Amino acid sequence: MFRRVLLAGTALAICVIGACNSNSEPVGTPGTVTVRAFIDADGSGAFSTGDAALAGSVTLTPLSGTPQQATLDATGMATFQAVTPGSYSVTFNGTLPAGAVLATAPSPTVVVPFQGGTIASQFRYVLNPGSVSGILYRDDNGNGVYDAGTDTPAAGLAVAIFATPDTTVVPVATTTTGANGQFLFSTLRPGTYTVRVTPIPTIQIVGGVLETVTVAAAAVAQTQLRFTGNLVSTIAQVRTAANGATVAFVGVATQNAGLLASNNLYVQDATGGVLVFGAPTAGILAGDTIRVIGATSTFSGELEIAAPSGGTLTVTKLGSGPVPAPRAITVTQMLSNQFLGQLIAVSGATVRNVTTTGTTSYNVTFQGNTAADTFLVRVGNTNNIPILSTFWQVGRSYNVTGLDGIFNGETELKPRAASDVVVGALALSIAQARAHPANDTVTVIGVVYAGTGVYTLSNAANLSVYIEDPTGGSEVFNIPPGTTYVAGDSLSVQGLVTFFDGEYEIARFTAANLPVINKLGTGAIPQPKTITPSDFAAKIYDGQLIRVEGLQVVSVSTPNASGAYNVVCTAPDGSAVTVRIDASPVGITNTFWQVGTRYDVAGAALNFSTNGTTFTPEVKPRSPADVAVSVGTVQTIASAKTALNDTVTVEGIVTAGRGTFRVDNAYIEDGTSGTQIFNLPLSLTLNVGDAVRVHGKMVLFSNENELENNISPTDSLKVTKLGPGGAPAPKVITGVQFLARTFEGELVTLQNVAIVTVGTAGGTGTYTVTGTTPDNSTVTIFMSAPTGAVPTPAATYAVGSHYDITGIAVPFGTPASAELKPRGAADVVAH
Repeated sequence: MFRRVLLAGTALAICVIGACNSNSEPVGTPGTVTVRAFIDADGSGAFSTGDAALAGSVTLTPLSGTPQQATLDATGMATFQAVTPGSYSVTFNGTLPAGAVLATAPSPTVVVPFQGGTIASQFRYVLNPGSVSGILYRDDNGNGVYDAGTDTPAAGLAVAIFATPDTTVVPVATTTTGANGQFLFSTLRPGTYTVRVTPIPTIQIVGGVLETVTVAAAAVAQTQLRFTGNLVSTIAQVRTAANGATVAFVGVATQNAGLLASNNLYVQDATGGVLVFGAPTAGILAGDTIRVIGATSTFSGELEIAAPSGGTLTVTKLGSGPVPAPRAITVTQMLSNQFLGQLIAVSGATVRNVTTTGTTSYNVTFQGNTAADTFLVRVGNTNNIPILSTFWQVGRSYNVTGLDGIFNGETELKPRAASDVVVGALALSIAQARAHPANDTVTVIGVVYAGTGVYTLSNAANLSVYIEDPTGGSEVFNIPPGTTYVAGDSLSVQGLVTFFDGEYEIARFTAANLPVINKLGTGAIPQPKTITPSDFAAKIYDGQLIRVEGLQVVSVSTPNASGAYNVVCTAPDGSAVTVRIDASPVGITNTFWQVGTRYDVAGAALNFSTNGTTFTPEVKPRSPADVAVSVGTVQTIASAKTALNDTVTVEGIVTAGRGTFRVDNAYIEDGTSGTQIFNLPLSLTLNVGDAVRVHGKMVLFSNENELENNISPTDSLKVTKLGPGGAPAPKVITGVQFLARTFEGELVTLQNVAIVTVGTAGGTGTYTVTGTTPDNSTVTIFMSAPTGAVPTPAATYAVGSHYDITGIAVPFGTPASAELKPRGAADVVAH
């Protein structure tokens, strides 16, 4: 890219000052020129206390004539006396400290007027930002440094950083410690900062909660903070604490927040469980790991963790994971109250009576082996737990899973969903059921991932569904006629174990006796597990919803009468995998597949065999949505930008559509960074707000990251539209942040930019504008117009006026400098 800037009026000015070659006209009154070179440590834009003067010299060069040179004094000032009126360029000659970046023009021009006077200019530098990296831990081995695996890190504690010792002001930034106790503050101006940790009540910070840290330019300041005391207690210890004691513990939520009541949550760890009452629990789901800080109390005989007197109950989410498996106990164990607060399962108890206590709540009285062994099943909110009182039958036995509680001295079991209740024998996990031999009767509970008619035609003798639970999956064959199940349905299935061509099935009991299937409710549709071909061959995921990536098509068979056919593929490790299109309802014709092309395929996993000894791994897609051309693993744009000259796949939202700057490029960003896409096909339309997946080669061109087409002879740039993503809002940044090039490739806004110069538009309509931001940073705005487009007129800007300017932050030149590229006149708003 070539640019030429014409300084309009220069020739006229020189003519006046230089007397137009007329020896009879006066030369004017000599003036004084002062030039200062310094490090602007406080970012004020002017030399002030705390700024660092630079050493060296300054050269003053006229348009014609002999240059002058002056040495910088202790304040970084050079003075030129008796300077003849005219136009001069100024250059700085000196050594800069590491990390210094010029924030003013590299060779400013000064004009001494005809009437003389003092003219001032400056070379103002700023330092590259630094960062603070720290860790908060308990020094369990007492050696003064953090030792992973030995010392105890403190996760989830609030940390703030301040630019002054006064921590009552607004902090520069805040964060929380990670799982390993670490925290990071980046892009900090060099200087002295105060780090403040907010501890929980059960620990103390060694040396106090404040730490002073000095940040150098382009450097990482390290700090280690230690604590004493117990970061958390076990729930078993919490349950023995005195009433009103402040406690802190970490556990796993065994229910969605607010499920049983709007203000409670059950939590357990390996030692016990407890009810958390009155917590701000919005957004917490079963399986979330949380930290609770509160006080012990008792309500109607049940231990609760609530807000301490005059204090606040805090619940902090630390992560997500699986829900703990229920503890299978007897009715006698339940009545001993040794598992209060925990997720339990009781089997074989019989309903004695059902008592309705409200419009959405009721109790069911259960009896164990004797008339004295009674407990309540409490359904507290049928709006959230769809088990109506009419579901229960007096005299019938049930297996019930739920939270173990107590109310007014009577033990209660609180189910969380319809799937927590099973009629008859205790359901097996699907993994346990798969271990049973053929002709055994089993009962399982699973969620449908392939519904009625997905694979087979509408033939009553062949209808089936596929289900899975966290342990395994299975086909359910010969489902009762007239019943329809869809993905997400939770089913209780009782049937006979059978094997057909090597595939495990739960099927009919006899020719006239179909499996017993009860729909328990509707839940989340299972998502496919990405597995390796070796996992496939080991049959550990048979019957489950899986995804196998990078299958290269070798051959495609001809469909049979029902539309079924096979696609023989080679996996990346060289093993053979067959894609089985089970019937025409799948909706993928055999002409879809291209021999030699690689695909990512999801579907039911099975190993097909006709003899019981030789098995062929097969995956059965459910619909066209289960098949996609392989493009690799999606990564963040920030990580992709570090993989120079590598093939990467990213997803993002379009911030500048194709044709905004060029007919073959666009810009996208995700939550981590942004980048240019280059070599786009002219047939592709990309508009701002489109969500896309891009597969290409990450390269640098003129110091700018871009994804381009130059991958390999068999691979090319691929752009897939994922749908509307919503136009991203630009990040409002300062001039210093812009010059630091932190947000390159992203959509940003510079506010209140004072226009200094407006260049002349070239033949394509492009021109350059310079301006000054409120923090006195000199910024460059490049107005671009693609070939054939109507250029944005230079009259958009007025010198001396102020504008809010939005655009893509990009580098330009070598070495690279920051440049803002507005997408059009709408991105330039008068302030």
